[in-house]
Amino acid sequence: MKSIRKKKWLKWIVTTCSVLLVVVAAFVGYSYFFSEEEQAVAARSTATVQTGNLEVNVSGSGNIQPAEKESIKATVEAVVENVNYQEGDLVKQGDVIVTFEQKDIAAQVSSEQLNLEGKLLDLEEMQDKYKSAEDDATRDSLGISIKRLVLDIQIARESIATLQEETAIDPIISPIDGKLTVIDVKVGETPTRNAIIAEVVDYANLQIVIAIDELDIPKVTLGQQATISVESLPDSTFTGEVVDIAEEGASSNGVATFDVTVFLENGVGIKSGMSAEASILVESKENTLYLPIEAVQSLRGRYYVTLPSSAASTEEDESTSTDSNEGTVPSEGVRGQRSQNTGLQEGKELPEGMELPEGGFPQRTGTGASGAQAGNSAIRFIEVGIHNEDYIEIVSGLSEGDVVILPMTVGSTTTNQQTQGGIRGAGVGGIGGVTGGGGFTPPAGGGSFGGGGR
Repeated sequence: MKSIRKKKWLKWIVTTCSVLLVVVAAFVGYSYFFSEEEQAVAARSTATVQTGNLEVNVSGSGNIQPAEKESIKATVEAVVENVNYQEGDLVKQGDVIVTFEQKDIAAQVSSEQLNLEGKLLDLEEMQDKYKSAEDDATRDSLGISIKRLVLDIQIARESIATLQEETAIDPIISPIDGKLTVIDVKVGETPTRNAIIAEVVDYANLQIVIAIDELDIPKVTLGQQATISVESLPDSTFTGEVVDIAEEGASSNGVATFDVTVFLENGVGIKSGMSAEASILVESKENTLYLPIEAVQSLRGRYYVTLPSSAASTEEDESTSTDSNEGTVPSEGVRGQRSQNTGLQEGKELPEGMELPEGGFPQRTGTGASGAQAGNSAIRFIEVGIHNEDYIEIVSGLSEGDVVILPMTVGSTTTNQQTQGGIRGAGVGGIGGVTGGGGFTPPAGGGSFGGGGR
């Protein structure tokens, strides 16, 4: 009897302990789950729509180089008579650097000129005879002779001019203003034809040539302003202007780039060869609305932001949906369709048989694994404009002072919660999948971020 009671007593103790263990485990799990949720909610960041000036730049790096550099070649093989400048001298355009000894053609030219004068005298005599001729036959014969003599005189004159031009040796002159960096000839020497005998470099005017990505080159035009940062002069910035855009690009790994030349408007203190970066201002807006670029996400070519619970509640009281371009879609009303969209990735098609709701998909309500906001939330479709790597213009759909929720990158908790009905909070960072700050797809024609890089 005592043995039976003892067994019952032990059985009761075991059962009670088991129940207590289950309760404790459930409580611990519940606390852990909601503590995790609360931490995720607390970690959510927001951004406020602001008004200001927005600039879009494309940039590239390169080395500072002279704007002009000319190599001078010998055009004839002749004896050098004079060298008027030395290496390092400053010269102006048109200055005579080198002269050559001229060939003695005086006697030959004199002989040709005497021959020409004799022909001119013969012409005068023949013209007098033509005037005094008594019959037509004589005049006709003299007329033909006069024409032949006129042609001979013209040929003689051209022969003299050609002789003078061919034998005259032009001096070497400077084609630009600059410094004479090379002078490779001496008096009495005879340089080889087409040999480089001098070089002039314009160090007073500098430029930088940068490579611009093919996606950004359509935005670049002549005359655009640029800011130049020189690596060895970190405390100074310089201004420049686009003066040349290559007509043909260079391809590397399937990506084409185009050389753009930026002329420095003031290069004081800069040396040729210094490393620098040029940022070209291609577009700007003044007094425009903007948000951090990571606040805006896209779905099938449409752009949207996530509104916090307070804004969502206000919008929901007014209307359950509005126009597709500016509408706010509340959490209620399309929840059944929302559940089918869990896990939809940006750029992929909707599942077969499923249509995009008029206002878009709502955000998940309640607490979500990836930091979904507690309470009601909504997405607002917006129209965007220009953007740079940090900010994007808001054309319509939001007003100054509006607060939006920034997407979050899912941490290690996602794996555990994917087993509970798909990726929970899939609409938090981006509809159909959580995205981080880079979840934005640029508007059509928007180009690439980061100043021209792919």
